[in-house]
Amino acid sequence: MNGRLLRGIAVCLLILLPVILYQIYRIATSPPGRITFATGSEGGRYFELGQSLSREIEARLGIEVEIVSTAGSLSNLDLVDRGMATFGLYQQGTRDLWMDLPEDQRPPLPDSKRVRFVANLYSEDLLLVVRRDSGIESVFDLRGKRVSLGSKTSGDSAVARIVLRHYGLGQEDFEPLEYSYGELFEEFQRDQLDAAFIAIGETAPVISRLLSMEKVDLKTIGHADALQRKYPFFSVNKLPRGLFSVSPHVIPDEVQETVAVGALLITSEDASTSLVTSVTRIILDKGFQKQCRLAELFNGEKNFARKNPDFPVHQGAIHEYEPGLRPILNPDFVEATEGMRSFIVSILIAVFLLFRWIKRYRITSREHRLDRYIRSLLAIERKQISLDRNLSPSEVAELERLLDDVTELRQEALSEFTAHELREDRGTECFVIMCHALSDKIGGKLLRHHVDRLRIQKARPS
Repeated sequence: MNGRLLRGIAVCLLILLPVILYQIYRIATSPPGRITFATGSEGGRYFELGQSLSREIEARLGIEVEIVSTAGSLSNLDLVDRGMATFGLYQQGTRDLWMDLPEDQRPPLPDSKRVRFVANLYSEDLLLVVRRDSGIESVFDLRGKRVSLGSKTSGDSAVARIVLRHYGLGQEDFEPLEYSYGELFEEFQRDQLDAAFIAIGETAPVISRLLSMEKVDLKTIGHADALQRKYPFFSVNKLPRGLFSVSPHVIPDEVQETVAVGALLITSEDASTSLVTSVTRIILDKGFQKQCRLAELFNGEKNFARKNPDFPVHQGAIHEYEPGLRPILNPDFVEATEGMRSFIVSILIAVFLLFRWIKRYRITSREHRLDRYIRSLLAIERKQISLDRNLSPSEVAELERLLDDVTELRQEALSEFTAHELREDRGTECFVIMCHALSDKIGGKLLRHHVDRLRIQKARPS
């Protein structure tokens, strides 16, 4: 009955095993229900693009996205590295550019060991916006002026300081200010600001709003080739005449050369592989690229998206860039079940050892099935010891009966054991050997008795 019950349980488990494994796989690989997206200040390209990407994630993946407006790249880097944001937008090389500046100018720099690269999104041009009546025609004219470099946690500030240093201007040569995008309008309007550096996408709402003011104009940065030679994060970009405005003023009024840096999407190393793969797929979607006006990404496709990553590429993004390298099992499932697999193996080993111990304990604590037969065999052996020489007819009959008893005992014992038990149980083998030995001994006594009787008969006179 116990054997049948165990076999029934085993069959049920085998039937249910695929269902159980499927449910475990589905739970382990399903994306989280809610994520956090670190963007930038309102009015900037980061904030606008973060909203667009968040809407796509919610619509396509059914995941709730919380948008966090931050002061810029370093804030986003810190949030992602500490696991407080799942995704963030980051200006390429920001942390490294700050490291290249004097220590007294640097803000506290966050760690980036747990940050992973997802994709390049677009290039941000460094723009010099000036008040028209400030008398500023180039970067050299910023001496003694009130200049906004942006928040110290933004990429704008790092790029602006690098450019100013290239022109030989230090913080003591002008009045450095830290205004957000929203504050720039008011300060220009109040004539409290002479110039501002902005590293931003060409389609950002803030630049269109700024340059629509009668009070401001756009001036060239220059020396883009030289800056690119020094800093691999920079690329050279030319702004065509009238890019931002043609009426009432043409802005810029001539082709301007400037430096550009990439805007990246970053994530944490702990982010779900399936989630990062799905988000990368959204970014590489042509419809999304056209909707968000990501021209470089639209034209460059995967080559642009994965070019020169600042951080190690997340495994989920690699799966989308190189589908041929995608493993059979989802890495989220493998990682999620790693501890479970070790636990299950440990449990199986423990159950196996416990089963063996119980089996041995039962064998040693109860009478072996052969014990009864062995005791009977020993009783027969003791009886035949007393019957040795000068056997009477009754004693001969007793020996013959004992020999039959050994044979019957052996047959009865062996009928209780299966072929597997006979092969595996050393006790059975010993019992059989004992039976044969006792049979031979009794047979030998009977043979001697008959030989002695024949010898006596021959010795008698006829």
